[in-house]
Amino acid sequence: MINGDYGVVWSVPVDWQEITVFAPSPDSVFWQAWTNDSETASAKYPLGQMALTIFVENDDSDILNGAEQRTLWGVSVWTHEIEGTDSDDFDLRLSLTAVREPYQYNYQLDCIQVEESTFAEQAAFTAFCYYNWDFLFRFLGLCTIPMEQEVNSVEGQQVSSDWYHYFYFVPTDWLKLQGPTPDRISFLSDPLAYNQPNECPLPNGLMKLDFSVDPPGNFDTGAPDSTPDFGDLQK
Repeated sequence: MINGDYGVVWSVPVDWQEITVFAPSPDSVFWQAWTNDSETASAKYPLGQMALTIFVENDDSDILNGAEQRTLWGVSVWTHEIEGTDSDDFDLRLSLTAVREPYQYNYQLDCIQVEESTFAEQAAFTAFCYYNWDFLFRFLGLCTIPMEQEVNSVEGQQVSSDWYHYFYFVPTDWLKLQGPTPDRISFLSDPLAYNQPNECPLPNGLMKLDFSVDPPGNFDTGAPDSTPDFGDLQK
């Protein structure tokens, strides 16, 4: 699933149902929640209730709880695990937080045991919660939000090669993607778009510049089956 307004992608099991919940915090600007149907779940799954909540807050926290980790595409996240008490409405809460100004992205999975379950059944359900958590957030990522339009600036980074005898300028904040040799270079106007998950759409306004150096010559016209014109060449 994707929310384009806040630039985030996540997954939800196909047989889970969306539920209505109150805003998780006063700073929440977006939130959604889903739960499994424990009554109609297949008998091969451990009994218990799971509730997935995703919410986006205005970022006003300097300290984040949990262990800091990095995703495969370079996003820093903080994971946290809480065992519920008698006053909580969950037995186990697995949560993850990612920050990208001006927002803080929060994901949490609450696991609720069946009261009459045995110790072995509770252990199986807890393991199943961890399994679902790992599966759900294997595809978690932050999509690129289109950058705000800026006034053209004369500042730029110089790109040059003494060997190939070229130099030119591109905007300073563009991402440089070096090819296998200095004569093959690409640039992206939004660096965040390079490492975003494959599920994310490319942001509107993204620009890419491809540069290459080739030997001089008389090239074909580009039409199908066209070939270089060697008529003026002497043997």
